[in-house]
Amino acid sequence: MLKYIARRLLHLIPVILIITIILFGLLEIMPGDPVNAYLGVGSNATVEQQQQIREQLGLDDPFHIRYIKWLGRTLTGDFGNSYKYREPVVDVIGTFIWNSFYLNIVAMVLAFAIAIPVGIKSAVKKYGLFDNFWTVFSLTGVSMPSFFFALLLIFFIAIPVTWLP
Repeated sequence: MLKYIARRLLHLIPVILIITIILFGLLEIMPGDPVNAYLGVGSNATVEQQQQIREQLGLDDPFHIRYIKWLGRTLTGDFGNSYKYREPVVDVIGTFIWNSFYLNIVAMVLAFAIAIPVGIKSAVKKYGLFDNFWTVFSLTGVSMPSFFFALLLIFFIAIPVTWLP
């Protein structure tokens, strides 16, 4: 069993490298200039200033050199600076990750509060109307794309009730 786990972990390394190369490449071909994002909207920087920032950020280096530098910094926990907040990305993530944590805790409590009673009643009255309804409802919910489900919730709950922004 230990050999199997070790072999799977070794196979994971090239997969992660390939994924990082693909993601880095997708970020490179995205429209827009990182220097303009760094400077912000409406910047009056000259071409020379933009070139200087491009050199500071290492954007003049070839693709493979930028990738290796990026991968090295990422592996050491240096995610760079946020263009929007002008702070290290680690600090920005640290401030917002608690919101995600609280949201997940509330979602888990709500999911268990609904799933446990429904599961018990469905087990007691197997193949009944209640069980069939919740089976179809849960399979539909799992099969539906989350963005579409979110739009349905907005349309049927947020708009008519007007409690939410």
